[in-house]
Amino acid sequence: MTALFTPKQLTARGELFHQLATMLGAGIALPAALAEILKNKHDRDTQRALESILKDLRSGGTFTESLKSVIPWASPFDISMIEAGEQSGRLDSCCALITQCYENRASIVRVLITNLTYPAFIVHMASCVFPLPGLVTDGDFVAFSLSVLMVLTPVYLVSGFIIYMSMGNLGPDWKRRVERVFGWIPLLGKANSELALARLSAALEALVTAGVPIIQAWQLAVKASGSVLLIEEIKKWERLMENGSLPSSLVYSSKSFPDMYRGLYKTGEVSGQLDDALTRLQKYYQEEGTRHLKGFASLLTNLIFAGVAGFIGYKVINYYLGYFEMINELSN
Repeated sequence: MTALFTPKQLTARGELFHQLATMLGAGIALPAALAEILKNKHDRDTQRALESILKDLRSGGTFTESLKSVIPWASPFDISMIEAGEQSGRLDSCCALITQCYENRASIVRVLITNLTYPAFIVHMASCVFPLPGLVTDGDFVAFSLSVLMVLTPVYLVSGFIIYMSMGNLGPDWKRRVERVFGWIPLLGKANSELALARLSAALEALVTAGVPIIQAWQLAVKASGSVLLIEEIKKWERLMENGSLPSSLVYSSKSFPDMYRGLYKTGEVSGQLDDALTRLQKYYQEEGTRHLKGFASLLTNLIFAGVAGFIGYKVINYYLGYFEMINELSN
């Protein structure tokens, strides 16, 4: 299983789709483009996935079907965007949007790692330094190790749980719970919602511009959003749209969309410039979502610093209280 967590991994995946978008835009056929990309050096999972995709394509399968066969190497977002690209005939544009998504994620992870490196170092140093006097005086390495593990184990467990919950390979029920939990967290919930709207707008613009029927366009585009809550909301609209309801009226009456999105989408639909409105919405919510996500990274860093400072202060106070208590006992 390929888990994309580091900036290097994310950048490499973005570069892969960038090469694909460039070659498709130049008129090179998809199998030939993938065969050319395969000549480059890749990690083992990527090499195997690309070989499997190319084999499926040469057997007559679609790009979407071949990506589904290499899950979880291919994320649900990748598959949804590629499906939208194949349906709209704008596969190169959708690959370029996937590239942009990976580049933005790499930038955010890079900021997060930079901000958290020093606090993580301080936590590890503090967990080792404070039990050190006991090790020096008593020579009890087991007690020292247990003291260190009592601090670090919860940190590793919480970090591992957060990373696991952030993966895109969970079932719909877990994704729904994670999305709702994220919604309660300052900045993170807003960022998650805005980035989902950006992905929805990008996919919808590609489909609408290519002339895909609006009901089908919404069904495909909402998958690319990656938001289970949005997918469930749009699913309720299908019968209403089939009965003649305009998407703008459904968007306008939905609490899942901010006021700006409602207004601009309705204006675009009424004026006949929906593609332009969706492009503006994609750009706006991509920038806002990225800004709020970086703000959350900064906030998280400050909270960790505060927690480390509180932990160190607590240990220092306890040390001096014990020291003064020992002096009082000796003086008496």
